[in-house]
Formats: sequence, C-alpha cells, structure tokens
Amino acid sequence: MPILLDRPGGDAAKSMLADHYQGLISIRGYVLALSKTNLTPVSDPPPSWYDGLVAKIDAAKAHTSPWTTELEPAITSTLPGQIVEFGTRLQTATNGILAILQATPKPSPDDAKKIADQLDWLRRGIGDHKADIDKLRADFVTFQRAADADLHALNDGADSVQHDLNIDNALVAKLQGDQRSDQADIDADKAAMAKAGVAAGVGIFVGASTLVVSGATGIGAVIGGFVIAGAVIEAATVLSIYGVRLADAQRRYDQDTADLTAEQNQVASLTLVKGVVDNLIGLNGGMSQSLSDVSVWWSTIEQKLGTVVDDVAAATSDDDQQAWLLLGDDIRATQTEWADLAAFAQNMQNAALGATVQVISAKDGVAA
Repeated sequence: MPILLDRPGGDAAKSMLADHYQGLISIRGYVLALSKTNLTPVSDPPPSWYDGLVAKIDAAKAHTSPWTTELEPAITSTLPGQIVEFGTRLQTATNGILAILQATPKPSPDDAKKIADQLDWLRRGIGDHKADIDKLRADFVTFQRAADADLHALNDGADSVQHDLNIDNALVAKLQGDQRSDQADIDADKAAMAKAGVAAGVGIFVGASTLVVSGATGIGAVIGGFVIAGAVIEAATVLSIYGVRLADAQRRYDQDTADLTAEQNQVASLTLVKGVVDNLIGLNGGMSQSLSDVSVWWSTIEQKLGTVVDDVAAATSDDDQQAWLLLGDDIRATQTEWADLAAFAQNMQNAALGATVQVISAKDGVAA
C-alpha cells in the first residue's frame, strides 16, 4: 500500500510560497517607482525629443495599471486560498477514510472502494486550482509582454536622444554600474531577510525599487519604492538601512552628472529609468516562472494522488493489515502538514496585504 501522497512538501513548499510573495512585493516596488516617474521640461519650448519620450514613459506607466487593479490582488489571494481550500477538502475526505479504518482495521474490497472514492473526490478538486493558476499566468504574461515592449521603446528613444546630445557613453556605463551595485546590495539584504522569515515561519519582506535618482532638472524627485512587511522595529531598521543607501546613491549621481547641461542631465536620468523597467522585466520573468512552478506543483500532487487512488481501488482482502495501519498513520501526518502549510500560506497573504509603502527622501535618507 503506497503512502497517501507526497505531502505538500514541508519547507520546500514554504520556500516556494515565500519566493512567490517576495517576487510579488518586489514587483509592487518597481511599479510604484515607475508610476511616480515624471519627465519635466528643462527649457521653453521643450526640446524636440521631449514629447516623444514623455509619451513612451506615460505608456509604460499606463501598462502598470493591470498589475495594481487586477494581477496583484489575484496573485495575492489565489494560491493561499487554494491551499486553504484543498486543506479543508483533504480534512473532509481523510476523516471519512480514518472512520472506515477505525471501524474496519482490514477493509473489505467494498470499503477499499469507498476509500478510493474519497481520494478521487479529493484529486478532482485539484484540476480547478491548476486551471485558475494557468489562467492567472496567461493574464500575467500579457502584462509581462507590455513591459518588454516599454523597455524597447524607452531604449530606442533614450539612445537616440543620447546620441543627438553627445552624452558620453562612459558616463552612461558609470550610471548603470552604480545602479547595478545598489541593486545587488538591496537584493542581498532582501534574500537574507526572506530566508530569516521563512526559518521563523513568519513573512518578512522588503521590496525596493532600483533607485531613480536625478537632480532638480532631471526626472522629478528621487523615487525609492520601499515595501515593508514585518514588526515595527524591523521596519524601522530596514528604513534606516535603505535611507543611507539611497542618500549615498544620490550623492554618487550628483557627482556623475555635475558637469552636464540641464538637457543632458535629463537624458542621463533616463538611463536609470530604463534600469527600473529592465529590473521590472527581470522580476516579471521570475513571477511567470513562479506561477508555472505552482501549476507543476499541483499537477505533481494530482498525479501522485491518482496513483494512490488506483492502488487503493485494486486492494484485495489479501492485503496486509499493517499496510492499512500505515495508511492511517500517513493520513494523520498529511493532515497535520497541510494544516501547517495552510497557516503559513495565510500568513504570507496577510504579510503582502499588510505591507506598507514608504518613499524615502534621497536628500536625507529619511522616510517622507
């Protein structure tokens, strides 16, 4: 007699969930940064390239709307809801099986069929969950493709203007290098906090946008989309750390662009805006993969449960009573593990829903 199913996966399933929500909140930070980005004219009338680039930035900002209004709410609620629903369904089906095993330690073929029917009812519920995840991923891919197109448009527009205004390629490379360095520090901190959160069974997430830094004549003000979920003391510590990072980034940017004209400064700032969209695209790829992994995870559970259904249905009176006892033990262990995963999933959802957004001033590194 095989075990009931491959269990939900314990720490591996929790890690999958934590990565899923880390990606979600990070995307929220980048969407925030992009939505706050504004191009202001540095001359009257504006340069000939100004209107075209404004249109491209506005289009990119408009494309973030589906994330805010549709995708993020759906992604936040769908997976935890599925895990909780399946846990409830599992409890109902397996309680019925345990009742049969308690009444008949060595079930007859008729009893074995009843057990198989309960398991098959449980298995059939997985199909709807998988279909919902697949549809959500398809909707997300539409958003992902729009972001890809936005990056290409911004690249073409900014590169053309950069060439026309004779912006030094070495300067652009320096700005991009600073940006990548800042993001590497942020990503390392996020990974450490996420790992600590998973180990403690608590979701602690920090999502920070790549810094869009610019002078007074550049693209608006500095935007730091910091998303915090956790205890107040943890949030305060994180804000302090990233406030210093952001202020340092602003100082580096000011040094990089000190000798540029106002118009050149504005175009140089576009390099960093492109970095925001570029990082959003990277995160989008991760979220798309995460949704795909969830679908595969459900498929694996469905397939393994189907195997158990077949084996139980084929059971005969010759089967060892010990095999049925082991099945009962496995059912009870599986109930406990699913209940633990459901609680963890609900905690992840609550962390995402309760996350606060802080915009940090680059001037003094303090929350606005």
